[in-house]
Amino acid sequence: MRKYLQWAISIAVSAIAFWLAFRGVQVAEVADTLRTANYFYVLPALACIVVGLMARALSWQTILGRKVPFWRAFTALNEGYLLSNVLPFRLGELGRAYLVSRNRGLSTSQAFSSVIVERMIDLCMIVVLFATVLPLVAGLAWAREAAVLAVVISLAGMGGLIAYMVNPPSMAWASVPLPDWLRWAGVGIGLIGGSMLTWTLRSLGKNLTDTVVTRRAHALVRTGPYRWVRHPFYSSIALVFLANSLAAANWFLFLAGSLALTLLVIRTRREEANLIARFGQEYVEYMKRTGRFVPRFGRRT
Repeated sequence: MRKYLQWAISIAVSAIAFWLAFRGVQVAEVADTLRTANYFYVLPALACIVVGLMARALSWQTILGRKVPFWRAFTALNEGYLLSNVLPFRLGELGRAYLVSRNRGLSTSQAFSSVIVERMIDLCMIVVLFATVLPLVAGLAWAREAAVLAVVISLAGMGGLIAYMVNPPSMAWASVPLPDWLRWAGVGIGLIGGSMLTWTLRSLGKNLTDTVVTRRAHALVRTGPYRWVRHPFYSSIALVFLANSLAAANWFLFLAGSLALTLLVIRTRREEANLIARFGQEYVEYMKRTGRFVPRFGRRT
C-alpha cells in the first residue's frame, strides 16, 4: 500500500509541475518552431553536455575520496541539478549530498562538505578567470603583470586545496590545529562569500566591473552591494580564501590566498584613479559615501 501511495504522490507532483511549466504555452507555435528548427548541432551539443557532466561527476568523486562509484556520483549529480531546477534556493545541492550518501558508508555531512568544497573550487576558478581577462580588457601593462602573479598564486592555492581533499596527509606539513567549531565556521563563511559573490556579479549586469574599464558605454554601478562597498568582488573573494583556510585548517592555503588577494587589492588605487578620470566628481562623491572593502557606516548622506 505504501509503495502505491508513493507512486500516486509522484505522479500527482509530476502532473502539477508539468501543468505549471506548460500553462499558457501556444502548442501550435511550439510545433511550428520544432518543425522548422535546425537539428544539425543537437547531437554535438548533447555530447558536449554529457562530457561536461561526466567530468564534473569525476571531479566530485575525486573530492569524495572515491568512496562512491562513478556512476553513483554521476546520477546523484544530475538528480541534484533536477531538484535545483524545480526547488528554490538551490536545494538540489542538499539533495545530491543526501542521495550520494545513501547506503554507501558515507555520511550526509561528509557529502555536503564535498559539495561546499566543490563550490569553493568553482569560486577560485572565477578568481583566476577574472584576473586573466581583466587586464586584456583594460589594456594596462601593470595589470597584466599583477594578474599573472595572481593567477599563479591562485592556482597554487587551488592545487593545495585539491591535494588536501584527495589526499589530506599530503598537506599535513602545512596543517594547523584548529577546533572543530572554527573549521565549521569556515564552511559558513564560505557560504556567505559565495552568496555575496553571486550578488555582486548579478548587480554588475553587462558591466565586467565598475573599476579600471572605462569604455564609452560603461556605467557606474551603484546598486546591490555596490551601494555600500566599492569593491565587493574582492571582499567576497577574501571571505572565500578565509573559508578555505579555516575549513582545511591549513596555513599554506591562507598564505596563497592572502598573496593573491593582496596583488588584486594593490590595483584598487590605480583603478579608482581611472574611474575618477572617467566619471569625475560623480565618483568622488560616491567614494565619500562608501567604503573600499567594507561598508562605511554613519557617513552616508
